[in-house]
Amino acid sequence: MGVCGGIAGDPKGVVILTGLGVSELSVSIPSIAAIKARIRGLSLARARSIAERALACRNATELRALA
Repeated sequence: MGVCGGIAGDPKGVVILTGLGVSELSVSIPSIAAIKARIRGLSLARARSIAERALACRNATELRALA
């Protein structure tokens, strides 16, 4: 599954997307290095844990505080 757009290029958003099983991201060229670094520094178990908690969030403020 792939995602493009703003959340795919957001270092916090990419954690949640990875935890949800997204395997392809379409990001702008200037964002590639930061997104790769974020993914490399993250275990899949941690990403899944954060994604599970994200699904329980009631609002954007709670969601942003996770990753």
